[in-house]
Amino acid sequence: MRNVNSGASMDDDFLFGDVDESRPLTIDEVTKLIKGAVDPNFRSLTVVGEVSGMNEKTVGHCYLTLKDERAQLSAVIWSSDFRRLPFKLKNGMKVCCRGRVEFYRPYGKCQFVATQVEPVGVGSWELRLRELEAKFEKEGLFAKSRKRPLPFFIKRVGVATSLSGAALRDFVNTLAGRTKGVEIIVAPTKVQGVGASFEIAAAIRALNAGAAELGLDVIALIRGGGSVEDLWEFNEEATVRAIANSRIPVITGVGHERDVSLCDRVADVHAETPTAAANCVATRNEERLLPLNEWESRMRKLVETRLKYARERLQTTSSRRVFLEPAKVIWERKTELLDEASHRLATAIDTAYKSYDARLRESVARLEAMSPLAVLNRGYSITTDLSSNTILRKATETKSGSIVETRLSEGVVRSLVLEVVAD
Repeated sequence: MRNVNSGASMDDDFLFGDVDESRPLTIDEVTKLIKGAVDPNFRSLTVVGEVSGMNEKTVGHCYLTLKDERAQLSAVIWSSDFRRLPFKLKNGMKVCCRGRVEFYRPYGKCQFVATQVEPVGVGSWELRLRELEAKFEKEGLFAKSRKRPLPFFIKRVGVATSLSGAALRDFVNTLAGRTKGVEIIVAPTKVQGVGASFEIAAAIRALNAGAAELGLDVIALIRGGGSVEDLWEFNEEATVRAIANSRIPVITGVGHERDVSLCDRVADVHAETPTAAANCVATRNEERLLPLNEWESRMRKLVETRLKYARERLQTTSSRRVFLEPAKVIWERKTELLDEASHRLATAIDTAYKSYDARLRESVARLEAMSPLAVLNRGYSITTDLSSNTILRKATETKSGSIVETRLSEGVVRSLVLEVVAD
């Protein structure tokens, strides 16, 4: 053994000794001390425990937890030993393991390295799970016939979860990214540890009690991933019955894809993760909005077509001369109207002239036909007594010595009446 003195270094072969408390130790020195104390003293152990939290790596190693009612121990089975196991290792199995305890300095972690594993039976946790599962199965809590569909459209979601976990953040961010207008009401609760099942049940009952006032459409029970122990409260009877008795449809999104709890089986909708639960709500709304979105798209295309047609008509109309040179077009139009009016007036005058000329000629013809001069042209004459300025129709209307005037077709003859002879 060597003492740790000021200025002295610790070699890899240093195990343990009296520590000089006057000098602080480095992390490297402390981990060497722990490794030197642990590894030599736990080289060969046989332990019995229940398998939990199995995680098979792609390289072939299997990491797991061995546990009993009071404690748990991290363990690993290296690929060379894991491949040689004559049975299928599963969570919940009770096993007897032969191996050693090692302290892994880089991570400061102590773990049991199992080299031989033999099945013993069903662990207490697995046995409890099977008992509860059989009980609820007998009561029909897992029956598909009792599962309710989600509401037609989800406007408000009640979320039962921890305020400090990442599950709530993932749920909110996913929902906000997928859809708009969905409000979230959170009922805070523990989601891990002793008594968490009663708090979860109380949160679900509280959301049901205030559902009408809050306008809740659905409840989401969410939690992030964890070991079987971390998620055990979601198998407890209090949690399962709170979901079964809920008047509002319940969506569960607990753990990772591989985690299935009794709460998931009794819920109306089982989502694999909190993110999947949010997508479930968003997808429900998208299905309902799809017909409206299609109508919106059709209306948008129709409006765009009408606007395009109106825009083309406006462009065509605005390019006309009446809009480009309005004063000139108006002047030309007025000139055309004036020319048309002048033409109509000239036509009307000509037509009226011809009509009156024809009527005049007709009247003249009629007058000429009735004129005494026309009679004279046929050899007749008109005699007028100049003293009385009357036309003589009878010889007795004049007397001897009177001067008469005789109008012939051409010329006038004045005569002195020498004698009046009556017939």
